Amino acid sequence: METDYPPTMPGDAGGTPDLGDIEGDGSGHEGLGRQGENPPNGRKKQKRKKYGEATKDEIRFSRALGKAIGESTKRPAQPPSEYEHANHQDIHFWLTACKDLFDRNTYQWQDEADCIKYALSKLKESQVASFAMTYQKQMRGELGHTRQEGYELWDNFAEQAIRHFRPTHAEEKAQQEIFKVRYKNVIN
Repeated sequence: METDYPPTMPGDAGGTPDLGDIEGDGSGHEGLGRQGENPPNGRKKQKRKKYGEATKDEIRFSRALGKAIGESTKRPAQPPSEYEHANHQDIHFWLTACKDLFDRNTYQWQDEADCIKYALSKLKESQVASFAMTYQKQMRGELGHTRQEGYELWDNFAEQAIRHFRPTHAEEKAQQEIFKVRYKNVIN
């Protein structure tokens, strides 16, 4: 016998099929749940027209489920390492790693001031700790520091950090010289 509803699995949005939609299936339930009657749980039933067509509740459920799965399958970014202003560290790369963490976890990092506070907590060692403390005091306007307008914005923080920790002229020149060295098939 051919039915006019798609098969459902336990736990599906549609639940188990309503036996009242099946006319004369030989189960002895022919009189239950006729068209126009409300099922015992008080909800009106939604009849499907053809195999593969979904009810409004099923469509709504599938959209909500798809959104939840899509949001939960995002790969979270790794937190950036601590910045110490060592020779092997680049402030631009570190700021990009911080921004990547904030962009991938927008539900957690909605306020730019919180992003800055987190980044400031990742500045370690004496060379960078003084910048972190001063910036935070100027951002809040505490302990005798004048509150600086715009210090709670990420772009301003990144600009200040780059200005403070960018390589000196001698370091830039040495890096350029290293990049000029090329292998020319001669080992000696």
